[in-house]
Amino acid sequence: REIELAHVEPAAFHCIVRAAAHLDPELRADNVVPTVKAAKMYMINKLVDECYQYMTEGVTPQDVLTILSDAESQGESFPEHVHNTLWAWTLLNIEQVLESPSFAKVHGAIICRLLRMGELDVSEEGLWLGVFKWAAAVSLMDGERLGPLRDSMLEGAAADKSKIEDSGTACTLALHQEAILHRLSRHFRFPVMSPEFFCDHVRPYIHKDVAEGVLMFHLLGRPPDAQVTYKRPGLIPPVMQLPVQVSLRSWGEVDMGDLYDEATKLSIGASWRAPQETDSYFLQVKL
Repeated sequence: REIELAHVEPAAFHCIVRAAAHLDPELRADNVVPTVKAAKMYMINKLVDECYQYMTEGVTPQDVLTILSDAESQGESFPEHVHNTLWAWTLLNIEQVLESPSFAKVHGAIICRLLRMGELDVSEEGLWLGVFKWAAAVSLMDGERLGPLRDSMLEGAAADKSKIEDSGTACTLALHQEAILHRLSRHFRFPVMSPEFFCDHVRPYIHKDVAEGVLMFHLLGRPPDAQVTYKRPGLIPPVMQLPVQVSLRSWGEVDMGDLYDEATKLSIGASWRAPQETDSYFLQVKL
C-alpha cells in the first residue's frame, strides 16, 4: 500500500529515513530547507537541530544563497541565530556571493533585501553587474522565483503580458530584463559609479529622467532627486571593549585614605565623588 506524506519532498524524505536509521542524513544546501520543514512538521527534533547546525557550520558562501532562497520560496523561517549567521556569511563574502553560479537562482526577495543594505562591502559597479546577470537569467515563467518582482513584467504600458508569456524571442527577454532593472534601479547608488561605467552599462536600462539626473550630477555636481550620492559604508567594525585600570594619585605626600579604593572602582562602572580639594589629586587611567 502506498502512503503519501503531504508536503514532504523526496529529498527531505531521504534525509529523514537515513536519520531514522542513525545514519548521516546527507544534508546539502539544496535539501536542508525542505528537510527541516518536514522534520518540524513531524516533530523530529534531533534532525531539526542537525539541520540548523549544518546551516551555521557546514555551508559555504555559495550555499547560503540557496538556503535563503529556498526558505523564502517555501515560507520557512529560522531561529534568530541561524538567520543572523546566514546573512553574516553573505555580507562577509559578498564578492564570492555575486560571482557564484547560485546567484542566478536567487529569490527576488533576497535580491531586494541585498540592494537595500548599506553594509555591502562591494563596488556599486560590481553590484550592478551581478544583478544584471541575475535579471537576464531569471526565467520568464518563473514567477515564484521573481517573488515581489513578478509585477515588474507588467511595468507601465511598455510591457505586454501576453507577449511576454507567449514569446521566447530575444526581444522579449530584453524587455523582461529591462523591466526588472527598472524596478530595482531605486536601490542602486548610481552617482557613485564612474561616469564611463554608468554610460556604457547602466544608462540604457534605466528610466530616462533618472539617467539624466545622474549625468547632471557628474557634469555639474548637482545632486539628483531621490539618489544617494555617497558609497555604501560597508560593515562597521565592532566596538572593542578594552580593560581599564583606574587609580588615584597625589601630587605630594597626601593621605588618600579610602579615596584610593573608591577611585579604583571606576574601572568596573562605579561612580566616584571627587574630594573637595581636587588640586592635590589626579586620576591615572591605563588601557
